[in-house]
Amino acid sequence: MQCVEVKDKSTFNSFTILTLLKSAMLNIILRAFIKKISNHIIQREVIRNMIATDKSLKFIYNLAEKVK
Repeated sequence: MQCVEVKDKSTFNSFTILTLLKSAMLNIILRAFIKKISNHIIQREVIRNMIATDKSLKFIYNLAEKVK
């Protein structure tokens, strides 16, 4: 993520706004991360819970660890 200068949404405060390009890049990274979760039960749970969140990579990682 640092190579393309994208930051996770969990590092922002409520006044920070992502540019459209950085938001699109973060979404690509999040989708790639979720696709690589090999356990389909964990993957499904992450996707189900991601709908109501701010789409943070940190949140997704922590959720996957919790579901394990």
